[in-house]
Amino acid sequence: MQRVVNVTDLPTGALEAACAFHRAWVPQVMDTLRLAGSPLDSVLIVLPPAGHAHREWRAAAMRMLAREAAPIRVNGIALEDDADVLERCRRFFEQAPGVTGHYLPIEPARP
Repeated sequence: MQRVVNVTDLPTGALEAACAFHRAWVPQVMDTLRLAGSPLDSVLIVLPPAGHAHREWRAAAMRMLAREAAPIRVNGIALEDDADVLERCRRFFEQAPGVTGHYLPIEPARP
């Protein structure tokens, strides 16, 4: 079973956003991982899109959460509000048992 955590309301600055994520969202992810009796095998964290300056802290956060959560897999994506793309990403990570600790910014499709 997979859980999706939708992160919202992060500041625009990279340092401020990293602090807010660790303060407000990491405890929620950890609570999700600790659900008693849950058949959880993966968590997908969906973050709002952000500039290049956010990439490193987001990637590091996914790696740290994945190490802490093992054997439960943790991955993150940055995605605009697009339910179809989210569902495809969710299915990909759900069906990729060897993939954990990754952060992927998903670019919007170009016409």
